[in-house]
Amino acid sequence: MSVVQQWGIYCVLACFLFASSLGAEDIRLTVIHSNDVSGQLTRRGDRGGMAARVGLIRKLQTSEPAIVLDAGDALGPNAMSRFDAGATMCAAMNRANYAAMVVGNHDLSLGWGILEARQKEIDFPMLAANLVRRDGGMPPLPGYTMVKAGGVQVGIIGVLGPEVTQKIDPGHLSDLTVGDPVKVVDSLTVVLRGKKAQCVIVLAHMDETSALNFARGVEGVDLVVAGGFSDLDRGLRVPGLIRLVNGLTLVVTPSNGMSVGRVVLHLSPDSGGNMKMVDVSAEQIIVDRSVERDPETEQLVNDLRQRYELVANQRIGRIAGETYRDQWRVVAGVMRRYLDGEVGIINRGGLGLVPSNRVLKVGHIDHLIPFDDRLVKMRLTGAQLLSIARRSQNAPREEMRLIFSGLEKNTINGRPIQKNELYRVVVVEFLANGGDGYGEFRKGKDVVFTGMPLRQMVVYALRDTQTVLVPREFVTLRSNGIWHMNWIVKGAFNRNYIDGTTLAYREQKERVSFLSGKTSLAWHTTVNLMVVRDMGKQVLTLEQSLAIGQDGTTFDDLTRSKDQLETDLIYRYRTESVVDPFVLAGYSTALSQIDGQRPKLLRGSMGLQRRFGRTFTVRLGARTQRDMTIDATDLGLEVGVNYRRLLGSGNFRSRVRSFTGFTDRQVVSLENYNSLTFPLVGALSLSVQQSNFLYRVNKIRNTPVDGIANRWDLTLGLVYDLGWKWY
Repeated sequence: MSVVQQWGIYCVLACFLFASSLGAEDIRLTVIHSNDVSGQLTRRGDRGGMAARVGLIRKLQTSEPAIVLDAGDALGPNAMSRFDAGATMCAAMNRANYAAMVVGNHDLSLGWGILEARQKEIDFPMLAANLVRRDGGMPPLPGYTMVKAGGVQVGIIGVLGPEVTQKIDPGHLSDLTVGDPVKVVDSLTVVLRGKKAQCVIVLAHMDETSALNFARGVEGVDLVVAGGFSDLDRGLRVPGLIRLVNGLTLVVTPSNGMSVGRVVLHLSPDSGGNMKMVDVSAEQIIVDRSVERDPETEQLVNDLRQRYELVANQRIGRIAGETYRDQWRVVAGVMRRYLDGEVGIINRGGLGLVPSNRVLKVGHIDHLIPFDDRLVKMRLTGAQLLSIARRSQNAPREEMRLIFSGLEKNTINGRPIQKNELYRVVVVEFLANGGDGYGEFRKGKDVVFTGMPLRQMVVYALRDTQTVLVPREFVTLRSNGIWHMNWIVKGAFNRNYIDGTTLAYREQKERVSFLSGKTSLAWHTTVNLMVVRDMGKQVLTLEQSLAIGQDGTTFDDLTRSKDQLETDLIYRYRTESVVDPFVLAGYSTALSQIDGQRPKLLRGSMGLQRRFGRTFTVRLGARTQRDMTIDATDLGLEVGVNYRRLLGSGNFRSRVRSFTGFTDRQVVSLENYNSLTFPLVGALSLSVQQSNFLYRVNKIRNTPVDGIANRWDLTLGLVYDLGWKWY
């Protein structure tokens, strides 16, 4: 016998043994499946289109018993499908005899009202077994269904991946939670087997890592039809079938309906009446122009397309810009322009791509903003905005990053961010509800859900601005400056101390406003007013402080013993270098007289200011001052230091201002103000303030003097702090 004849006999025997293993009673069960169609009703190039898909599916059903299943994201976010909220897509799926689908994140993003309406229109259930209510109430969607095909009872379960909570507006899941899909499926598999299900199929909408971990962990499942992978736009390069070492098979198809998946399960009955899968095969059938289209579905799609194009083909304007990021910044800029915000923020995953520097149509905006979210106004602190910016920069995926308008390089509209300042921010509802893990937005103040659709606002903006939106328009938006005003009132018990040198200076008619008062225990009141005109590069600040103290032996005989009035007007120019130039004019006096005369001191200085981090500011300048009481002028060097930091729940601040005179009087002065405040209720705080003052002069009225005058005080009381900001 020749070698060829021997191989021929072996092949015949192998085929016989394989056929014997299947057995005469073995059953073929065909599963036709789809996923991530994304509402794509029409062809993309030469591929896809629901009319051709339905025609192909119906043809396959006529040749063999088949179950048609979808693994989620069937209804959107394609613009035309979204135009009628997925109604035409559902009608086409009815035409294709779908048996079940699991809802995906894009389906859930339509909102429960729309999903409930679509569920009433379709002939099959939407599933989500692990989407449950936090209070234990009735789940919003069924978890499983059972169908019979080819004589086999098939149980079908639908589950979502835990990451779905990060992919949709958390507002849609406010009273819901996503349970462990493995535990849920293991439990339901037992239920289905108890209901005589001979085959269990799971529809799993989750990312690839979650899907593989899920498939490795479940027991008693025969097939997993998956969807929701992040790279399904690779066409036929997407692996259609994945076999796991535990024997389970996972199948998936490319996105946008470019092909239809077909799986054949070979099932063999065991002695207990259950079915055991002995073989599985899978293929992807390309939906190209050679596929015969279903005429009824084609008519449904054409009717919708005509209605959609009446709106989508309206010409509206252009978005200028060299990059897609320019386009996205324009969208964020439109948000803050029309809703009066200082900062506009939108998530990158909520934006698409459209042609630049071309006349756009309404349909282009549907692609630019595929998820028509609504806008929310709120106030966030500078610290919260900085935290959001850091989170965006470190986001693990590009679609989780944010697009900002008005916030750039730790500045807002060209002005350095102040951690405690409140800023007006406009965001989409997805972010306002904490989407993509941005929980800071849920802590915003004065939150207003405007109900304004973002897409509608952008269309209006293109029509309203003479057809062109330019990115630089939004760079300069609100750069004309803002006003700040703070008004602070302090009421406190005060311990004041002055030394003998201070008294000696007074006897020689040296009048210094911060050396007023006497050693005493007193009641002390301070009123501070600060008005700032911040124009980005240029800052003009008016600071005024009035301190009044009363003392006496008892509260019944309190008399005013000291007061101090300080006024400073400061102009500062912010530069790109390390230091900012400044000019200061100041006036110091007291409302009451000291030994028959009122101190009056005019000050003027100019120099440089530098900030070190967020805690230290140092100012160095040349200063001239005119003591109008004794008619003397001093020239010298002024040094100022400001320091602030958080200490637990308290806020510590320290300010030092010193002057060293170079004229014959050789004046040296040092003022140090320290405060520690703890918030109580609203604008009310507990304050501890300690101040130190030193003063030395070489001569008074041409008479030499010795010694250094000093004063210190300690104040404990309450502070009421109000702030305003306007444009």
